[in-house]
Amino acid sequence: MIHQVLMMAMVLFNQDTPTKSFVLANPDPVRIELRYDAKVFPGPFTGRVHLLWMNGDNPSPPRMPNWGNPNPHHFMDVKNWKAGEPLEMGSKAKGHPAELGKIAKRKASLLAVMDCDLGGLSFSASPGNVWGATPSTEWDPATGMKANIVLDKVVGVDTFRSSERVKLIRIKSPLLSAFHKKDVFQQAAVVLPEGFNPTRIEAYPFLVDISGFGGDHRSHGRYSRQGGNRWEGVDFVVVVPDPNCRLGHHVFADSDNNGPVGTAFVSEFLPAIEKQFHCGGKRDYRFLTGHSSGGWSSLWLMVAYPAYFGGTWSTSPDPVDFHDFQKIDLYQPSANIFTDEKGKLRPLSRGGRPMVYRNFYQMEQPMRRGGQLQSFQAVFGPAGKHNLPTPLWDDDGKTDLKVFEHWIPYDIVAKIEREWTTNSKLLKGRIRVYMGTKDTFLLEGAVVRLKAVMAKLDPTAIVELVEGKDHGSLLSPELMAKIHKGMAVASGAPKTEIISDPPKEKSPGK
Repeated sequence: MIHQVLMMAMVLFNQDTPTKSFVLANPDPVRIELRYDAKVFPGPFTGRVHLLWMNGDNPSPPRMPNWGNPNPHHFMDVKNWKAGEPLEMGSKAKGHPAELGKIAKRKASLLAVMDCDLGGLSFSASPGNVWGATPSTEWDPATGMKANIVLDKVVGVDTFRSSERVKLIRIKSPLLSAFHKKDVFQQAAVVLPEGFNPTRIEAYPFLVDISGFGGDHRSHGRYSRQGGNRWEGVDFVVVVPDPNCRLGHHVFADSDNNGPVGTAFVSEFLPAIEKQFHCGGKRDYRFLTGHSSGGWSSLWLMVAYPAYFGGTWSTSPDPVDFHDFQKIDLYQPSANIFTDEKGKLRPLSRGGRPMVYRNFYQMEQPMRRGGQLQSFQAVFGPAGKHNLPTPLWDDDGKTDLKVFEHWIPYDIVAKIEREWTTNSKLLKGRIRVYMGTKDTFLLEGAVVRLKAVMAKLDPTAIVELVEGKDHGSLLSPELMAKIHKGMAVASGAPKTEIISDPPKEKSPGK
């Protein structure tokens, strides 16, 4: 009797108790186990850990995703992760274009990287980051994927090749070091003219050429070749600065997030260059140029420091008028970055494989820092949480008017108009901007607005829209020759002759 009662009780208990209490849950079919080696990083580590799907064997951390065709990218934010301790990424790991368990079958290497965030631009390939990878194989999250990755490699510092004419200059900035509460350096390649004479009476004019997004001080090739910085008989010292910081391309504009980079550049770095390399010394010996983000930078520096620079030749600049921010009017209270008034997705590019704003934003989100759109947020926006900027828009693309108020001082066209009474004598005839009418990144509309404003304020300004040219094809040999000739003429510097060594007398034969 007692036995029957017990049996009945067990049956009733099993019926009333949820099955999950007695049946083991299905194990996660996706388990990527990560460990890092104490030899390369003592730990503990707090920050973002990335899992990147890479094509081919023997991958290395990429500087940026492939904008046109990005591979899947997943991440975890960790706190006090210790060396040798396993860290698991499962099917629910966040990322782009979807959670890890929802990625389609593909052949790839899996590369894991700890973003140590030591000051470099790249979330993955900055010097000091720790990483490891698997060989390339077939992965299918739907049927299960297992991997063990040991992060035992460190991203090294890129070497800089100096030569007789090309010098690396790296100077600690007191202003930026005070802002960031650690040592911060500004650096540039300085390309000297052939036959450089530091004792000649007349100083050399100098040109600051600022690279676009992703470029840096190594982008000096066009100047370091023979005759590369000699135009119309005038020799130039060319300064190719590094425009990168941990949050992207800082465009040499003082900001809440990047610090006083423009002020430091003009008041600390360039004066040191002038002193060391016998160049500059007066406005008409200090010129600017740059392309894309460098185009915006060069125009900004001209407008922000008109008493220091003698002129700019800016090409394909990033949006110079926020009424047309890649076809978006940010001044509209209902502005949405992702969709237009009809709810249609906004394009971010034209030609080739067109990109759309929403997808590009979502691609950058796992990076956390250093992307193109993230660079805009860092320069123009207020400081936010976790040492990151406060975003202008949310995950649905809706803009925040209070945040946009912080952007307005960086609207270059508005700045020119607002300060023209004060700066007209300094800026008149000094602004030259070139843009293709078919710009790849839809930047031409803002330059159309700049052209209309400058036509009223300063008819001597040059704002040219070159028919049919896109972001890259604008930089034709003809345009570059025109720009360089303009710089030589504007400098008023004396022409010099390159005197070659006299031929050596031949030895008499035996």
